[in-house]
Amino acid sequence: MPHATLDFSEKLPPVFMHGARAKINSHGFRGDEWPEEKPKGEIWIGLFGGSVAFSVSSTDETRTIAYVLQQKLNAILSEQKKATIVRVLNLALPGGQQPQHLFIYLQHRHLLDGIITFDGINEVIVPTVYNFGFIPHDFPYKPYYEVLFGHQINETQSALMLLQDLLEKKYRSATTVMRAIGKGLYNYLKRTIQDRNRAESSTYGEFHSIFYKRGTAEKQLEIGKIGAENWASSIRAMDYVRAGERKDALYVLQPVPEIGKRLTGLERSIIEDYEEEVVALRRQLRPLLEEKLDILKNELLPCEDFRDVFLSEEGNIYNDHVHFEDRGCVIVADKLAQILMERWKCLDMDYQSG
Repeated sequence: MPHATLDFSEKLPPVFMHGARAKINSHGFRGDEWPEEKPKGEIWIGLFGGSVAFSVSSTDETRTIAYVLQQKLNAILSEQKKATIVRVLNLALPGGQQPQHLFIYLQHRHLLDGIITFDGINEVIVPTVYNFGFIPHDFPYKPYYEVLFGHQINETQSALMLLQDLLEKKYRSATTVMRAIGKGLYNYLKRTIQDRNRAESSTYGEFHSIFYKRGTAEKQLEIGKIGAENWASSIRAMDYVRAGERKDALYVLQPVPEIGKRLTGLERSIIEDYEEEVVALRRQLRPLLEEKLDILKNELLPCEDFRDVFLSEEGNIYNDHVHFEDRGCVIVADKLAQILMERWKCLDMDYQSG
């Protein structure tokens, strides 16, 4: 909601030593307000994606990918004695997936000189895990969708959802040693709560539990292929529109912790907690996205795979199975800034003066 403040602090293990709060502007997106009309001499860039692009684990607005990228680009342009000012709009949404990014771009394209997508994982994981068996594969992330548009739930289900949330927060905030000792009990309690919620769902109309319904590996892989194609076709549509308007673009396949990083002990223990739910399936599905990315590159779309963006980082970057906090946002923004300065016409002085 506009003007809301979202608190994601429970996602951060104590070792990171900071919280995570996001301020939503009047347009319903994260970050500072932006003018209704773009000031002369400014270049506006839209960053699209899900919760990773949104930067849910960043301390505040000044540590997000969008803000850090904006600062880096302006610093480079200032060093080059260019008068251009860059504003990066964070148009990402937690739980968002294509074609949502496409729709958001179509609504805001009149403001933008360039676009960046930083996505891919939600497009294959959301339909195969969280939405599986309940709603269409290209719908938004089911827990959010049900809160906004779903069926009514009874008081027992509300209490169970609260109990699960408290259990998750308690477990995530524990030390690595305590997590290792209590992992079996945590998984048992989590399954018990979910089973009870499913039992409640079967007796009250058409409501389904927010917790995912496991499918066969074959079916999940089939839906994953559909999700990968949805991702690629949505990027093609975005590129068709932006190319017609001669705007710059970069389409990035986001990284995941199980590929391209030497994980710390903390990071390994964190993703192990998600192995059964998400990670094992993602190992099968990310190569499908890589195949689509190669096809898009062959079609001459400006695409990049950030799978190795954290390859040289030996410290803690990831705070759960896919999100990274402040340090990760800086690394990603650094690489984005380098690519944009090398390739984008809208950041070139001659292009501006011409």
